Amino acid sequence: MMRRSLTLVGCLSALLLVAAEPAPAPKSESKTPTLPPDKLAGSHEELARLFKQFSGNLLTLADKLEKSTKTQDQDRAKLIRRALELSEKEGVENKFRSILRTLAGTTENATDIELGRALDQNEELILVMRQILNILQSDDELARIQAEIRTLEAMLKDLKLLVRDTKIERANGLNPSADKKELAEKQGILKDRTDGLAKKMGAPKDAKPGEPKDGKPGEPKDGKPGEPKDGKPGEAKEGQPGEPKDGQPKDGQPGSAKPSSPGGEDVRKAVPDQAQAKQKIEEGVQPEATKKQSDAIEKLEKAQAELEKKLKQLREEELLKMLANLEARCQKMLQMQTEVYQMTKALHAIVQKNPGQKATKAEEQKAGTQSDKEGEIISEADKTIEILKAEGSSVAFPAVFEEVRRDMARVQQYLAQTRVDNLTQDKEEDIISTLKEMIEALRKQQKNIQSGQSSGQPGDGMPPDQKLLDELAELKLIKNLQEKVNTNTKKRGGEVEQNDDPAIKQELKDLSDRQRRIEGMAKDIAEGKNK
Repeated sequence: MMRRSLTLVGCLSALLLVAAEPAPAPKSESKTPTLPPDKLAGSHEELARLFKQFSGNLLTLADKLEKSTKTQDQDRAKLIRRALELSEKEGVENKFRSILRTLAGTTENATDIELGRALDQNEELILVMRQILNILQSDDELARIQAEIRTLEAMLKDLKLLVRDTKIERANGLNPSADKKELAEKQGILKDRTDGLAKKMGAPKDAKPGEPKDGKPGEPKDGKPGEPKDGKPGEAKEGQPGEPKDGQPKDGQPGSAKPSSPGGEDVRKAVPDQAQAKQKIEEGVQPEATKKQSDAIEKLEKAQAELEKKLKQLREEELLKMLANLEARCQKMLQMQTEVYQMTKALHAIVQKNPGQKATKAEEQKAGTQSDKEGEIISEADKTIEILKAEGSSVAFPAVFEEVRRDMARVQQYLAQTRVDNLTQDKEEDIISTLKEMIEALRKQQKNIQSGQSSGQPGDGMPPDQKLLDELAELKLIKNLQEKVNTNTKKRGGEVEQNDDPAIKQELKDLSDRQRRIEGMAKDIAEGKNK
């Protein structure tokens, strides 16, 4: 089921690439001949058909995954349901139809306005499809991956201590004056710890008579394969070893044994070595005891390597999902902020035409509505900042996000005051610009990880201490923020000389405070606080 789910995600990725192909430019900008509107309509009609088919397949898959007993499948079903809900809420099929209607009404001599309308509609469609793709590639699985990482990290810590202590006891045994009884007792403790860790890692115990052993499943001691032993049901019969009867749990069903953690089998294999080392110490045969301790260490170190390899893989998956999650959140805020910005400009145009350029009650109510919507964007920003701070490896990203949130709060205040002039619009444009920069940084980091560039070895995953964003990406965010401060300082500085508006004076003070915080961000990176 997971393979089919990934195939469907790939289908949406392909659809998104086709939909994102450059639309026909208005005539004044076009340098090469573009497809006629009827051909474009045919192309979008095919895309609409494929998306409808894709949505139907997703719905079918969600139904099947929900019936699965596996937590992973059920989590995937939730993601698919969320993606389908977004598609319905945003009216993706209606957007396809709207583009088709626009294209159907145009001719080869279409005006810039007509082509521009089709282009805008296509951009809206691409944005929603990208959000759907982000949902399908991320989110609920992140918590499960993080829980697995914590579990394996605890196992790895125990395993490293076990290797260290076994090496210490091996060295102690080489001391001729060492107390043999004490050595045997400590070796017995190591054996118990090894056995306990093997159980924690889910490794099965050594086979008992009549159970699978040495690669010969179901062969009983008396040499009569295929016959039940001691009247116990469910054992080897008719050449099918250990086949459970109807109604008994099979692999992958509730009640079946959990799969062993990476390295679990090697830890289990080290238990007899630890036990035999204890026995040889008691017998006074130290060279053989040392040999068994070395054998145990070799198996434990092999298990350690497997655990570390798995953790490396999981951390890469965790980071990719974290990045996709953050990108989806930024996309959502970008869409919401763009809508508020467009409404702000529309209200400003209306107010400019009013007597005395003053807002009426109707404009005040509409501005108040936009102020409330800005509050919703702030709530999304707060959640994102919490995620970034909890992640902890980035300095500039959460700091820049806090600056964006401050701008959002000021926009909310201005809109509540029905202030829809350039001061508010400039701040909204800065928010939109910064969100786009963040989305670009997040996408680039995902591509780097997937291609192996972040670790320096293509396809070899990443080091355990991989950061959310690399230092260069963080510095770029700071640079862009600094450029906005410079631009706004010049603009507001020129206005304050001609206008005694307290809001403009407050803006200049805010810019001064932001400048100090930017210096702090750069200092933190210089001091390596993002490492």
